[in-house]
Amino acid sequence: MVDADEFDTYLEKRMFYESHRNHAYLKGIRDCRKDLAAMRTIEAEPVKHGRWIWKDHYLVCSECGEENDRKNYCPNCGARMGGGENG
Repeated sequence: MVDADEFDTYLEKRMFYESHRNHAYLKGIRDCRKDLAAMRTIEAEPVKHGRWIWKDHYLVCSECGEENDRKNYCPNCGARMGGGENG
C-alpha cells in the first residue's frame, strides 16, 4: 500500500534533485504528480486479527463473539484468523 502524500513528496524531491535532467524527464514527473492529485484516495483501516475459540460445542470469533464456521476470516466482522496482532 502506498501513501499518496508521501509519494507526491518523493516526486517533488526528485524534481528538485534531478532538475539538471532534460525537459521530457521533468514533464513526466509533473504529469505523474498531476495524475496522482486527480486520483480518488481512500483511508485504509487497520486489519483486525482474531482466532477461533471453542465455546460450548461451536466456534466463535475472538473479536466479535459470533458463532461461525472455520474459515481464514470471520464472515461477520472480517477479522483475519490465525492470531496476528490482536488475536
